[in-house]
Amino acid sequence: MSGIARLSLEQAPPIDVPFRFFVTAPLFGSLTAILLIGYGPLVLTQRWSPVTLAATHLLTLGYLTMSIFGAMLQMLPVIGGSPVPRVQWVAWGVHPTLTAGILLLAGGFITGNPTLFPLAATILGIAFSLFIGMVGIALIRVPVGNFTTTGMRYALLALIVTVGLGITLLLALGGRLGITYIPLLTNVHLAWGLMGWVGLLVSSVAYQVVPMFQLTPEYPRSMRRLFSAGLFIILVTWSFAYIVDNHARSTLLLAAALFLMLLLYAGVTLDIQRRRRRSRQDPTLRYWQIGMLILWPTAILWGVTRFSSQHLQATELMMGILAIVGVVISLINGMLLKIFAFLSWFHLQYRQMKLMRIDITLPNMKDFIEDRTAWVQQALHFGALALLLAACLEPALSRAAGAAFLAAQIVLLYMLGRAIRLYRHVNRMFLEPPPIPPVAKTNAD
Repeated sequence: MSGIARLSLEQAPPIDVPFRFFVTAPLFGSLTAILLIGYGPLVLTQRWSPVTLAATHLLTLGYLTMSIFGAMLQMLPVIGGSPVPRVQWVAWGVHPTLTAGILLLAGGFITGNPTLFPLAATILGIAFSLFIGMVGIALIRVPVGNFTTTGMRYALLALIVTVGLGITLLLALGGRLGITYIPLLTNVHLAWGLMGWVGLLVSSVAYQVVPMFQLTPEYPRSMRRLFSAGLFIILVTWSFAYIVDNHARSTLLLAAALFLMLLLYAGVTLDIQRRRRRSRQDPTLRYWQIGMLILWPTAILWGVTRFSSQHLQATELMMGILAIVGVVISLINGMLLKIFAFLSWFHLQYRQMKLMRIDITLPNMKDFIEDRTAWVQQALHFGALALLLAACLEPALSRAAGAAFLAAQIVLLYMLGRAIRLYRHVNRMFLEPPPIPPVAKTNAD
């Protein structure tokens, strides 16, 4: 892990800050699976079905954004050397409000109660405003910028656009705004959320974590310097063109440029992974490789939706499942397994060095997250992905897909819970007094 030497690890927040977000993510994944089991084919029949929208936001807000919030609060002070002000208070403020807002939003879709949407918009607005404000301060204070923190700035701007569009749509659904072009704004909102907020953040963090944890060469300097700005500018241009005329040739070309940027990033990532210094496969690496490969059929399905009206509902649903479950959740899972183990090991090592407790033997990273269990979880995840795609064509498979996805979340929760128990067990050892060394006997004795 040669990249560790370049990190400002002493500025890392308390371990409970990122962990509360990380553990909550698979809980929302489980809730999504339960929704799929309960409602079955209704979830995977129409893109605009209320239950489908509820499941989508449970994943995008509950799984993806929860994970990314935890990663950002952890990585920003470590990589950028700029701690988030009052990070524990920020975590205590953001986590419960974000959780409550997501549940209200999903409840509004499921029950059809329009009064829940303005309430959800208010609570989510508080959560996002607090996070954006405090993380924005930390990004402004970064002493020496790097490609990762620059990408984080673009991602935060994308989050502002995503949240603004989302709150506008919620107020419209709640009858507070008279907007008639909701589907148009929804597509723009989705693009900013997935390509802007999630895409820019994950790619920026990858500049650090992929070479460090997967022992690959660095990303090309030209990509690190140009990718975030290029993707952001194209996304802004496409948004205006799409709102003006979503069928214009220029709009389609800009959308194609967005996918080409992402495919270029995927190709470069696969190339540096091919040239890694260790040939042994591990679950994190496999998650990233398959996630990058799934970007290709996602782009192909987007092309199909633009130029063919046959089976449009099924094709759009499959594209969304590939993008959210196949690409983004796969990458998040890959990061989560490695970062969770690394943070557990690092915080214990830091405490051992601080207290000079060489009498305590620390577990290694593999002890926190075992590869054997991680392979099982990964197989369940991709099995659920295959069933979700098949259910778009044969809705009777929806409940089986939900059961498989629930199993993947349960195993993930088990792994994270096991890592926390091991961390707490070792951490308690530091509270015990060190053993007293035996007194050497002298000749006089």
